[in-house]
Amino acid sequence: MNFQSFKIAIAAALVAIIPMTSAYGQTVKVNTLPCSAAKVTFGNGTIDIDTTGCGAASLSAPVFTSGTPPATGNVGAPYSYTFTASGNPAPAFSLVAGGALPPGVTLSPAGTLSGSPTGTGGSYNFAVLASNSQGTAQSPASATHSVVISNLPVITSPATFSAAFNSVFSTQLTASQAIATTWSITTGSAPPGTALYSSGVLSGTPNMIGNTKFTLTATYAKGSATQHVRFN
Repeated sequence: MNFQSFKIAIAAALVAIIPMTSAYGQTVKVNTLPCSAAKVTFGNGTIDIDTTGCGAASLSAPVFTSGTPPATGNVGAPYSYTFTASGNPAPAFSLVAGGALPPGVTLSPAGTLSGSPTGTGGSYNFAVLASNSQGTAQSPASATHSVVISNLPVITSPATFSAAFNSVFSTQLTASQAIATTWSITTGSAPPGTALYSSGVLSGTPNMIGNTKFTLTATYAKGSATQHVRFN
């Protein structure tokens, strides 16, 4: 291969990796930063890229721009928060050694805490590190974030029930703490002809037509939860 054909081969390879629609005004990246001032020209078997107007990329260490994640959560309920930080290159996020997230919650390299806590609840302390090639930053700068996960019941059964007049109706109410939960009506009353049992069974034969509204309460050893219900 002579020198001219070698230059043409190199040009073809560059065309393959730098999509172009015209010879001028192309956007290229200089140290990962886009630059629309670059000028691309074709020579005799060559491609010239002039980045004179692009300047140099500004590299910097991470600096956290986010605040504090939610201080409380509940077993079985979604928990989420996103840490953010400036810096070039864009930083990656990780836990500082020795910290602990609630079981069921994870931290992604993009800085997002997400998941539904599992287990029995408790207090969890952790710090987050943002890192790039220029340095690191910690959130919080000293000490740790603290998250308290409670283990309260969460009512998971529907808030609306339908039944036919003078027909047998029965349903089992549900909550996240089903085994140790007792049920009661704290506002209003069950539809005429039906009753709510402490086990969470709502049953009977409705003998009136119309909407009935009442409030259910699920009680657990560590707390309670309520839900407003409509019975059609």
